[in-house]
Amino acid sequence: MRSITEDAGVNAAAIHYHFGSKERLLDAVISRRVLPLNQERLKRLEHLEFSPANIMLPSQALLRAFLEPFVVMQVELGERTSPFGKLMARLWIEREQLPRPPLAFDDLVTRFAAAACRGRTDLLASEAAERLEWAVSATARMLHGARATGSEAVEPAADRFERLIAFLAAGLDTPGSQRPGATS
Repeated sequence: MRSITEDAGVNAAAIHYHFGSKERLLDAVISRRVLPLNQERLKRLEHLEFSPANIMLPSQALLRAFLEPFVVMQVELGERTSPFGKLMARLWIEREQLPRPPLAFDDLVTRFAAAACRGRTDLLASEAAERLEWAVSATARMLHGARATGSEAVEPAADRFERLIAFLAAGLDTPGSQRPGATS
């Protein structure tokens, strides 16, 4: 908190007055970027859900709606150097130790998982949610684990993202545990 107040040029009392605690300050920092991001995700999902209710949604389109807003934000912030992206990756990894998930992200995953199950009888919502969580991890790895190729040039995130979407869609499309005749 001391370094934050020094960098902001304010005293610690101002931080406590406006936010009340370190946790609420962290929530405010995350909210500033994530709430508009999640609104965009939901807008894209609602556009996909406009099709007839019994029609399976295309996995690549669903994954794009879920992941692309974050990728675009990261690229705009400076793909490999974004402190916010690193913060979000760390919070994602450590979310089990947090007293609550940041910004109800689990609710967003639940909504997308239900959409992934639409028109399918083999996939449980819990399996779809798990696959979406793996997709978030893979996307964070793609963004923050980019390696130089060839002459030390880093491949653009858009190119890596296209390959990642194809890979993740195959995983989302894999039959779930509710295959005909399977026991649960």
